[in-house]
Amino acid sequence: QLPVLIISGISYNKYFIINKSLEVNKLFNELLGFLVEKYKTSKKLTIFVHNLGGFDGIFIYKYLCNKYDSNQITCIIDDNNKFIVISLKLDNLEITFKDSYRIFPCSLNELCKIFDVEGKLNNYKSNYSDLNLLKDPNSEIYKEFINYSLQDSVSLHNALLKAQKLYLESYNVDITTIVSLPSLDFKIFRLKFLK
Repeated sequence: QLPVLIISGISYNKYFIINKSLEVNKLFNELLGFLVEKYKTSKKLTIFVHNLGGFDGIFIYKYLCNKYDSNQITCIIDDNNKFIVISLKLDNLEITFKDSYRIFPCSLNELCKIFDVEGKLNNYKSNYSDLNLLKDPNSEIYKEFINYSLQDSVSLHNALLKAQKLYLESYNVDITTIVSLPSLDFKIFRLKFLK
């Protein structure tokens, strides 16, 4: 099961967590309800997930397939059956999950070092995978896990904000419009060097 989802935006951090009364479907219902409400005036929303294809994409895709009509869902999958992009088209909003690892193929800590932002607070601990830690929200391990997860999201957000600024200012490329490092390279080549 997926224990926690964290959304970091310009002025907020919000997390959704499974506990005794909140199962996976309810977690995703709350997440999508939050996104639709928060971005109701937007037409498109891109959410980057580091290593979408290796883990999170399975949960996201399964939920979307069970909740929405198949015509509302599109995805790009690689030769190893790993997700690159998962999109959901709602009435007034398209929500796209993209794998930031495809654009920046390095660990989150390395990405944070490259863009000079604060990375992980500590190393991943094996007991973070134990759902029993969610039973006691007052325990130290629970608080540590929430802080660890939140910092993962915040550090990815901050690194991608710096990347977005760099690529917009240097090459006029919006990283939300690409899906991989080769597509980023090719877009820069077409815009800046192709005659």
